[in-house]
Amino acid sequence: VILILLFIVIWPISSDADKAAKLNKKGIELYGENKLEESTEQFTEALVERPDSPELRFNHGTALSATGKKDEAVSELDKAANTFENKELSAAARFNSGNTFFTAGELNEAIEEYKKALKLDQASRDIRHNLELAIRRLQEQQQQQKQRQQKNEDEDQEKDESEDKQQDEQEQDKESEEKDDNSEKDNQEQQNNQNQQSEQPEQSQEQESERQPMTPEEAQRILDAIEDEEKKAFSLRREKMRSDMRRGDDW
Repeated sequence: VILILLFIVIWPISSDADKAAKLNKKGIELYGENKLEESTEQFTEALVERPDSPELRFNHGTALSATGKKDEAVSELDKAANTFENKELSAAARFNSGNTFFTAGELNEAIEEYKKALKLDQASRDIRHNLELAIRRLQEQQQQQKQRQQKNEDEDQEKDESEDKQQDEQEQDKESEEKDDNSEKDNQEQQNNQNQQSEQPEQSQEQESERQPMTPEEAQRILDAIEDEEKKAFSLRREKMRSDMRRGDDW
């Protein structure tokens, strides 16, 4: 768990700083009551009286951080860290700046601030604790990001494979349909050829039957029939001649 923000209450009291000191004290009280906006206003007014005070910058930046105003808070804490003559106080300002970045989820920036703070106060367990915590949290985020990326890549690959499989199936179905159509067409052509072939022998047989030579028996029957017809015709002619001759004698 991240450690709470440090809050400097040390303030040198002098006659020319009474108003600023009172405003600073009031700001600290309001901060303790979790009245953060009112606390920030007190520190802002105090800075009007003492704009060069790193202690007021520190307290103002810390209050701004608690209200979620990250950029303003970091700016004030950076000014305080660069102004403090005491390294431990500068380290505290860097520590609070790191906490501000940590709360905002900007872990790389938080780690950099913690490193600066640890250089100024190497004995601080709080700084070291938060530095290690920020590093572990960053590693977790990177691992989660890597896993999400891998998951997305796997899903994309699975999607591509599914689309390829679907396309292959469609092509196979199309080829199968074409093959069935061709097979049906071939069967129809084969059936037509068989029908034509079955008809051709009958026609050939009829043609061969018409062209076959007449048998002797058939020829004899035809000749006999012709001869009978001639005999009948001769008999009729002879009978007619006799009839004509008889009529002539009568005359």
